[in-house]
Amino acid sequence: MLCCLAALPATACRCAEQTLAEYFSAADEVFIGTLQAIVELDSQRREFRFATRGQAYKSQEDVRPYPYVSTTSSAACAVTATVGADYVVFAEADESSGASWITSCNGTRLIDTENSASGVFKDVPGRFVVSQLTALAGLEALARIARAEGSASHPDNETLQGLLDIAALSHTEHVPLFAAANGDSCAIARLSSYEQLEHREVGYEQVAAEVYAYADDADQRWYKVRLTSGAYAWLSPDAAGTYWPVDELLPRRLNYLTNGWNRMLWPSLGAGLPTRLAYSTDTPPREQPVNVISTARIGGSLWLEVEVLRSSPCESGDSRALARGWIPAYSGQGELVAWYYSRGC
Repeated sequence: MLCCLAALPATACRCAEQTLAEYFSAADEVFIGTLQAIVELDSQRREFRFATRGQAYKSQEDVRPYPYVSTTSSAACAVTATVGADYVVFAEADESSGASWITSCNGTRLIDTENSASGVFKDVPGRFVVSQLTALAGLEALARIARAEGSASHPDNETLQGLLDIAALSHTEHVPLFAAANGDSCAIARLSSYEQLEHREVGYEQVAAEVYAYADDADQRWYKVRLTSGAYAWLSPDAAGTYWPVDELLPRRLNYLTNGWNRMLWPSLGAGLPTRLAYSTDTPPREQPVNVISTARIGGSLWLEVEVLRSSPCESGDSRALARGWIPAYSGQGELVAWYYSRGC
């Protein structure tokens, strides 16, 4: 547990200096922020109120946001409080105390972002802290994405992998859906329209079913679809038409990125030091206009080569490219971060 919670003698705080990566790994939340105010909670605790500078380098969506709290005693690893100063914050959420603890032991400290020569961590000079935090955030994001992305060839997969034309709906009143991907399984639903399934438009007023996995049985391919009830089922090969994998769907459309995109952009496919694009406005856009130029896979993960645009081509204004690079196609929650306007502007 944090040193600030331990019963310590009235001497200076003692904890071994760690590397930036070690502080990052142990924290629940990491960001750079300006200290706006201090609130004295009692004789032993004070709350730090920060204005964050850009996005957090690390956050946990399943962790409740708690106030940032430090002890008041230097013997208990208190953080020096200087209103108006910048800090690199490594916060550890503690449900029992209802606080996100920041201490000198967990790495939280003052940082002079204007003085590039200042030393901050034992292994990272001050001028490299921001780039190193971005690199660590990129590695953390890629690890989450790898766990969440799934694979179309895995029958238990629940992430969107493509769209499917159900050809049988054009000439059959009811199309059976099965419990498993083989001819011996039981029919668990009867399909009469796309409205019974999770679906999207593959083109202008051209509806297709969302596909989450496929399985080959005796050289025939079954497709895993999802009912609007949330249940999954399998469509037989004789009912299936054209299948469009995500790899082929996204390039060269009127594309956008969702809020699931972490604003990171890699200079090359799955490699290099990522940069994080700042928002152009205080309110993050719901959809970020982009050009998806191409797709590629590395280590089984789908990546998109994109041009991030200043504004949508559908709007008057500057729609030139702001930046170009590669991004993972899925978020850490397993959702596609890119799609397109099927009906144009």
